[in-house]
Amino acid sequence: GEQIEKANCDSCLELEAMLSKGKSARMREEEYNRYVQLTQDALRMRRESRNLDRVVERQRGKLGALEEELDGMLGRMKEVERLIGDMSNLASGPLEVDCGMVDGDSGDCVLG
Repeated sequence: GEQIEKANCDSCLELEAMLSKGKSARMREEEYNRYVQLTQDALRMRRESRNLDRVVERQRGKLGALEEELDGMLGRMKEVERLIGDMSNLASGPLEVDCGMVDGDSGDCVLG
């Protein structure tokens, strides 16, 4: 009877050892899977970050081009305003009639 109990007890210990090994192996596998998942997440986030950096650089380039275009347009608008000013000066100049000035003895109004 003692032999059987001893054999059972030994097999119990072996079984416990196997179970704890299995448990630790399963835990190691879970930890490894978690590590793999975290690594993949980190790589994905880094990739997304690089993509966002590229998008930001592209947008900065577009913004720079728009700013240059806007500067050019402002320059042209100032040129147009200056031309309009010149034209209105030309238009107002000869068309203004000043009757306060008398041309010699004739008494005609003078364009000035």
